[in-house]
Amino acid sequence: MSDDRRGTRRAPAGIAAALAATALLGCTFVPTSGPVVEGRTVVTGGSGSVVRVIARPPTPGATPEDIVRGFLAASASSEDDFAVARSFLTPQAAERWRPTSGIRVYDTPVLSADSSLVRLAAALIATVDPAGHLTIAPTDAAIEASFGLVRSTGEWRIADPPTGLLLTRGDLARGYRTLPAWYLGVGDDVLVPTGVTIPITAAGGATVLARSLLAGPPQWLAPAVRTAIPEGTRLSIDAVPIIESTAQVDLDRGVLGIDPASRRLLAGQLVTTLTGLPGVTAVRVSVAGQPLLVPGASEPFTAADFADLLPDPGAPTSLVASLNGQIVTTAGDPAVSPRPVTPARLARRLPLTSPAVDFTRGRWAAKVAGRPAVALGSTGSASGLPGPGRGAEVVIALPGGGVRGPVLGPDGRFWLTGGGAVYTVDERGLAEVALAPAATEVLAVAPSPDGARVALIVRGPSGDVLRLAALSTTAAPEVQSLLTGVRPIARDPLRVASVAWRDATSLVVIAGTVGPTEVPTMAVVNVLDGSVRSLPGLIGARSITAAAGHPVIAASGEEAQPILQRLSENRWQVISQGSAPAYAPGTP
Repeated sequence: MSDDRRGTRRAPAGIAAALAATALLGCTFVPTSGPVVEGRTVVTGGSGSVVRVIARPPTPGATPEDIVRGFLAASASSEDDFAVARSFLTPQAAERWRPTSGIRVYDTPVLSADSSLVRLAAALIATVDPAGHLTIAPTDAAIEASFGLVRSTGEWRIADPPTGLLLTRGDLARGYRTLPAWYLGVGDDVLVPTGVTIPITAAGGATVLARSLLAGPPQWLAPAVRTAIPEGTRLSIDAVPIIESTAQVDLDRGVLGIDPASRRLLAGQLVTTLTGLPGVTAVRVSVAGQPLLVPGASEPFTAADFADLLPDPGAPTSLVASLNGQIVTTAGDPAVSPRPVTPARLARRLPLTSPAVDFTRGRWAAKVAGRPAVALGSTGSASGLPGPGRGAEVVIALPGGGVRGPVLGPDGRFWLTGGGAVYTVDERGLAEVALAPAATEVLAVAPSPDGARVALIVRGPSGDVLRLAALSTTAAPEVQSLLTGVRPIARDPLRVASVAWRDATSLVVIAGTVGPTEVPTMAVVNVLDGSVRSLPGLIGARSITAAAGHPVIAASGEEAQPILQRLSENRWQVISQGSAPAYAPGTP
């Protein structure tokens, strides 16, 4: 583990089972018979238009199957504490039912009735825990739920409902949204997002977000992050009201003992999280009624007060690529020739591909063409690295074949894969990254800008699919790095050929068949909720890169005549020659 990741308080250790966020799109389960129906109305609120689910109560004479269908449809409406859904239950069951205890998301339902017992069988798509954390289900997972009904005042009512909510993925997509909650990553000075799924129409959205943040990160991410909020901290009044676009957060006295630096980090987490809610532009934070004093900021706090806790999209960044065995930089103008970073003499001896360059630290790494090896050198004179290799580039062989990368991580290490394993490399040499589960075969990696997460292309039975993992800070001393909680990002897997981070919450990918005459799928994937937004296709696209505040760049064309293209105003524009583009911090 790098020195940047040591010496800080960490979240509890733990290796999670695979968790996930998924693009919750699809058809809702609409009754095809019986008197119970569901209507939807578009409503305009202060923060924009949303789709509101309007459920209808049971009608006289409804059969047990009609009652269950109506209950399932009405469960999509959270208004008045699910009042319509509760009307399908007996008074005792309505009092006992806790819809906020979690959500199971299903598809392709089949109902069967046997007198007073109705059974539901369906494919399980995902689950949402009480804190709003979404977890994908295995592709073969299923729901089997039973509904016991009795006569109540002459009508059938459900006496034994399943725990929590059962929703179709279409209803979840319409009735809920996923917003980021922010924790602390590398060195305590970078915020890391995770998704929290909340009802769109809930008046208490700020309260739900604040509760989730105080409860801590999801299990899969916990080994990679920490929080400045003391354990056990609660809202002193269990509500976060919003007054004139300002959220009012009052915490209990457990916060009083923390130092000024921790108060600022705590406020940064709260403010960055709550201002992600539509209509919230500022936050007031108090402790037991007294304003929280934060160094360098005054109330009401805004997200701009803590912008330094996010990876800086305005930092100087250069675009690099490989061309004729050299690493080059490009100005993004086809009239300006690429400038070499490495000398031509090196290309004859060590032809380089897939470059990763760190101008701020003065070094580069690249794959050696035709060999299972990576080379490292200096950007100053390209004559070598300090130490024993002075005067010559350092070449490090990787065990096995299929080398892909390197990719620069935010801590200055270069990441790459070979033989299905993951490695980091720097001037100290090559280090293997442990994975849990260890059997995962990784083809490519992309560390996130915050350094807490890593996107993976993983070999699966149906192709090369996209996964997300946490970079554990709680690994045993003998383990330099550990990737845990490897999880799908979308239930319907994209067969991914290239991946890069676009910003802290999204990836850009090339998926499908890659070849000189192919038009593969190109898309932006939201890592919080798994939603996928298509990008314009590009013939012959092979690799892709992006960075916060910078355009998406893709490499296409024949191997002998590679070109770089920039996505601008929803169309691709040729900007230079080159292949395997990557953004590099700093300038040559």
